[in-house]
Parts: sequence; structure tokens; C-alpha cells
Amino acid sequence: MRTSHIDITRAVAITLVVLGHGPIGQFHPVLQEALGNLRMPFLLMLAGMHFRPEAPWWTTVRQKADALLKPYLSMALLLAGHAWWSGLATDPWRYVTDVLSFNGLQMPGWLFPMWFITLLWALHVAANAWWRLSAMATWRPAGHWAFAAMLGVVGFLWLPSAGLDASRCVHAGLGYVGAPFNLDLLPLAGMWFCLGHFLASDWSRPDASWRQAWLWSLLCVAIFLAWRPHLDLLDRDARAPLASVAMAMAGAQALLAWGRLAQREARLAAWLRPLGQHSLYILLFHAPIQSLLSHFLAATLPGPLEAHAWVSSAIVLPLCVELGMLAKRRVWLLAAFEPMSRVQALRQRRLDTARDLATARAAQIG
Repeated sequence: MRTSHIDITRAVAITLVVLGHGPIGQFHPVLQEALGNLRMPFLLMLAGMHFRPEAPWWTTVRQKADALLKPYLSMALLLAGHAWWSGLATDPWRYVTDVLSFNGLQMPGWLFPMWFITLLWALHVAANAWWRLSAMATWRPAGHWAFAAMLGVVGFLWLPSAGLDASRCVHAGLGYVGAPFNLDLLPLAGMWFCLGHFLASDWSRPDASWRQAWLWSLLCVAIFLAWRPHLDLLDRDARAPLASVAMAMAGAQALLAWGRLAQREARLAAWLRPLGQHSLYILLFHAPIQSLLSHFLAATLPGPLEAHAWVSSAIVLPLCVELGMLAKRRVWLLAAFEPMSRVQALRQRRLDTARDLATARAAQIG
């Protein structure tokens, strides 16, 4: 069952991702740096809320591949034509191997935002395996919070920035490209994933407080102003890790508090909820649509480039929601981007509707 305030907060988080790849990322570097400490950690914690350790391991592998890897591969196939036309795929074999690395630093062209869902697949598979191994062990594993802290320490130490500047590694051709499925990020991302799982029951509660929303928001801002933490998971770059984790946790609490308050406002909730419910389609399609819209607006309309970027971001969000709604009405589209269980449910609803109509017509004729 979907939780309204979780959908609303997911909507805010995916909107911040879109803005980070658009006007904020291009024209407001300080704000982009601040939001970098919030967006991906919060989305990872939301994913951890839906982790089901009781599921059989192979079932998790298969179902999460259906839900996460399939839409990525569908987009790779869909964008292959553009990659070839733009010169990104002049070597078809290289394009295929880069796509099948499932690694963000190797994903060609507009596929780069999808590193997140390939990492999620690895997180679900690894977390399920760990839960099963720890259940079989004769020793008692560390407590939840200690285990998450251990993952965080290992994860931050594993980043290239722990010994060599990560931005040089990624952007200056020194050879660091991460690992398949972003496995080098598994410990650090696993910390937030596990925290989301541990906090699931608390975060699911709908009670809201203006005081909590403002206090957590002010704490988040204060941490950034005092320590200026920096986190870019895709670039494997971090600074002031303790402050970054504290800011991520404070920001998550603030977003949840504001989401709980927003669900009280019917109109605002009705506008935000579809963004959260169709966040997968926003993640998949926003990069190509946003890029094409920005170039079109810059070529056809006068005005500053930042204005074009804001307009394209405002258009891309509802447009991606419409794509998601379209996919949910077409079996073949739904099969390309969502789990087969939903495809089967759509087919069953159509069969039931057709059967009900046939029964009604027969009754009228009779």
C-alpha cells in the first residue's frame, strides 16, 4: 500500500534531481553542492524502506532485475539511435559493453541518471544475501546502528577522495571508472539503504508538526553553513563525511515533515503525489527531454539561458508523468518499463472489464 506523504517526499526528491541536472546544477553551484548531500541519500533511504529481507534470494534477484534493470535496458535500446546519430556509439560494441557495465561512469549519453537504479538492484541483492548469511551465523551480528556506521566508514574510506582527489580521477583521465553495477559504492550506499530499512516504521507514521519541519530544516542549513560538506556519489567525491551524513539525516527528517504537512493540503498533495508515483519515468526520461527542450528554447526564444533551463524543467516533470500514465494504459509499454506482475494485473483488469461488458450486453439482449 502506498503512503501519501512518502509519495509527496519522493516527488520533492526527484524534482530536486531534475533541477540538479538543469538550472540549479548549471547556474547555482553552492545550492547544488548543498542539495548533493540530500538527494541521493534520501532516495536510497526511501528505497531501503521497501526492502523485504524475508523474500528468497533468487526471487529478489529476479524481481528486482524485472523492476530496475529492465527499464534501464529498455532506455538503452530506445536511446541507441540517438547515441549513434550524435557520435556516442560509433563503435557499437563499445556502446553495448558500456551499457552492460551497469556502471554510472561508463553509461553513454543520456543514460547517466540511471546509475541509481542499477545500484539499487545490487543493494537489494547484497542486502538480501547479508540478511540470510547473518541469520545462519552462530555469532550475533552488530546492532543495526553499529552495522550502518561500519558501512559508512568503509564506504567513505573506499572513495577515491580518501587518498586521491575524486574529481581528478573521474574527469582528468586517470583511469578511475568505478566497478560494474557501481559496486564500489555498495558500502556507502548500503549505509543509507539500511538506515531507511531500520527507520521504515517511524517514517511511515503520518503525524506532522510545523515545529519539527522548521527545526530539522534549520539544522540542515546550519550544518551546511558551518562545515560545507560535499557529496557526489556518481563522481565518487566526498568532503567532511560526518557533516554530510548528519546533513543527510536532518534533511531526510525535514523532507518527511514537510511531506506530512503537505498531504493536509488537498490541492498541493494532488499536484505532488503523481510526481512521486511516476518517479521512475521522471528518472528515465528527464535527461533527454530536458536537454532537447533547453536547446529548442535557446534557439527559438530570447532570454537568458537560466530562464530556458527553468522552463524546460517545469515542462519535463508533468510531461514525464504523462508518459508514465500512457505506459500504464498500454500493455507493451508497461512491459518495457515496469514489473511483469503489473503487466499481468493490467491484462486481468482488461479481461474482467471485457467480461463484465459482455455479461451486461447479454443481459440487455436477453
